[in-house]
Amino acid sequence: MPKFCINCGKPLVENDRFCTFCGAVVKSDNRSPTTEQSLDGVEPQTQEPIAPATSRADVQTNSKAFCINCGIEIALGEKYCSSCSMAQNAPQAGSFIQSGQDFRTNAQPGKRFSKILKPLIALIVVLVVGIFATVMLTRPNVEAVDLGLPSGTKWASMNVGAKSPADYGDYFAWGETTPKKEYTKENCRTCGKEIDDIAGNKKYDAAAANWGGKWKMPTDEQFEELIKKCKWTWTKRTDKNGTIEGYKVTGPNGNFIFLPATGYRNGSELGNAGSDGNYWSSSPSGDYGYYAYCLDFNSGNRSVGYGYRGYGQAVRPVQE
Repeated sequence: MPKFCINCGKPLVENDRFCTFCGAVVKSDNRSPTTEQSLDGVEPQTQEPIAPATSRADVQTNSKAFCINCGIEIALGEKYCSSCSMAQNAPQAGSFIQSGQDFRTNAQPGKRFSKILKPLIALIVVLVVGIFATVMLTRPNVEAVDLGLPSGTKWASMNVGAKSPADYGDYFAWGETTPKKEYTKENCRTCGKEIDDIAGNKKYDAAAANWGGKWKMPTDEQFEELIKKCKWTWTKRTDKNGTIEGYKVTGPNGNFIFLPATGYRNGSELGNAGSDGNYWSSSPSGDYGYYAYCLDFNSGNRSVGYGYRGYGQAVRPVQE
């Protein structure tokens, strides 16, 4: 005949000493008076604890749970142990609870992955913010100067690698994005290669690679517009680098930029600095892959010609 708990009315299993739902003592007519009397005085959660099995090898991890007090196997979801009446806090499969901690032998993969992923994401965020802050702090205060040109092209206020408008900045072989100690045919990476216009291509464009954003090297046509539409005045400009000669280039709207006479680098030598200006465009000349168009000027002349790709020349970026 089915048995039911006299306290909560829930069904009982044969030989249960305590109700697994409310923890009440199960009274049985088949027990001896001595046993009955000893059980009547038992408080479900104040018994002297029986040492539980602590070895993980003793814990099955797939579909069983075990009492946190006496260690016997119990059904999943039982609130109280049917043997010792200890409250179980709904143990889950493969878990063993002791002193309020959950030593889980079959942790859920999603939670385990989350524990790894969260600190990894945090580390990536810190690195990205650090890199961005470093770039912003080390990049000079560059302006995109609107000269009022018909094309709408805006010219940078200084050269790539410069700290001020009068600073020469870095020198680059055409199609390369880092300066070098020597500029030779042997270490020229684009000499002899057929390459299309490199404007905006971070693999070849020194402006795009070093400044990012909308910055890129000017085309030969943009240099031609700068020559034809602007007023060029040879002048001297003094800053922390000393007195630098070059052109003040004033646009139709009155705004201007300063182009220092940077010269160029051949081998390890800097030639014609202070008298000539040499600036790469993004446009290849098509002469067997060894030349590219550039702006050349001195105090009496300015033109767009072509130069040997292996030479180191300045780069003045633009935005469109």
